[in-house]
Amino acid sequence: MSKRIKLIQVIGTAETMVTSLNVLQQQDPYSLLFQFHIHFHHLLTDLWMSHLFA
Repeated sequence: MSKRIKLIQVIGTAETMVTSLNVLQQQDPYSLLFQFHIHFHHLLTDLWMSHLFA
């Protein structure tokens, strides 16, 4: 998979998560923010690894 396609997918996923976070924030902001942080960290790690080894 090309870096460009991977980057577009990662950005799309991040945007989706931000949208979900905004929608659901009223319910349980702290646990949701924690989940979002973990997911975002994994996304950045995946992006970095794909950049290093592509």
